[in-house]
Amino acid sequence: MIQNLSDQTSTDSESLNSSQKFPKIEYNQPLSSSYEHPIVTICIGEKKYGILRSHIRKYPLLGHYSPQDTYVALSDVDGDVGHTLVHFLYSGTYETINSPLDENVSYIGREYQRSVMVYYASRKYNITDLEILARKYIEYFGEAISTFEILCSTREIFSKLPEDEVWLPSYVRKVLQRSFVPGTLPLNIDDLSEVLKDHDSLSRVVMLSMIEILSSHIQHLEKGSESQHHFALGVPPGFKTELLVPNDWGTTGGAKTNEMKSADEPTPTKNLVVVEERSITSEDWSAPEDYPSVEEYPAPAEYASTEEYPPVEEYPAPVEYPPWWHVKTGRADAKESLAKILLPDVALYHDWETLSSAETRKRGKRLKRRGLPIPDANGVISIPLI
Repeated sequence: MIQNLSDQTSTDSESLNSSQKFPKIEYNQPLSSSYEHPIVTICIGEKKYGILRSHIRKYPLLGHYSPQDTYVALSDVDGDVGHTLVHFLYSGTYETINSPLDENVSYIGREYQRSVMVYYASRKYNITDLEILARKYIEYFGEAISTFEILCSTREIFSKLPEDEVWLPSYVRKVLQRSFVPGTLPLNIDDLSEVLKDHDSLSRVVMLSMIEILSSHIQHLEKGSESQHHFALGVPPGFKTELLVPNDWGTTGGAKTNEMKSADEPTPTKNLVVVEERSITSEDWSAPEDYPSVEEYPAPAEYASTEEYPPVEEYPAPVEYPPWWHVKTGRADAKESLAKILLPDVALYHDWETLSSAETRKRGKRLKRRGLPIPDANGVISIPLI
């Protein structure tokens, strides 16, 4: 009887298990605990931070360590952003400490400088996601501070960045470009010289950016002036024409006979020559007395137009751009001569530091013949402005 009761209980239990549906497990079940990894001490500045080895293992440039190594020193990372770096390693987010401000430092200025130092750390140790966040806050806080403050905060880390750095030089050029926007505070040349002193890498980027920006604006002004000139004459800029004149007018070096390719083709104009096509420039209009007057050569009747055209509206004056920097008394000639010297021959300075010795000598001779400054072996140009 006891045996029968035991068999019945076993049968009921199996029936219950087969008919019952257990809920699915929705939470994560790793094969091992990441918290079993040893704590690594990261030393940044004068502070020490504890972090699990598993959090830094994905960033090899932070160091390759044996299981016995539990100490990492990041001496090239500024202590003011140590928390930001460690917090990102833990959470993947950006955070700074709201510490008291130093004297003569604004809140926005400090956060901009911190974002620059975080950017350097992310580039140094190839932490891509942190680099993206740092770029975001560099641009965000950079909108609220002056160009002078941006250059001051950037100069310390500029020469330490990897050789393939592209983004920060591009950002510096964009910041310099905004100095041309009306209403912004122009740079003072003395302040600029002080910022760039003993910072060759940043000096070179600023100088090349200045040349490119000034060249672009000069071309813009010249184009506007040319358009205004042509508009006043009733001729569109870059207008080209083919002028047919009788043979008895004679020919010039620029004229050529209108030859026919096939005898079967019609010949609508005989004894005519075709004047070579070219762009009409301001020189062509400099001496109108050299050209026959309109009365002497009236237009044929079939080409005469009876349509009356509305009066030509006055062409607006070209936009005047503010000076890129304030120049003190006695410095205007130096600034003007700098632009005149460098702008036409910018190409001679491109990629100087990558040239071979033979090419360097060749370009150096060309620069010397033009009376231009010759860069040193690192591509740095020293131009006295006094």
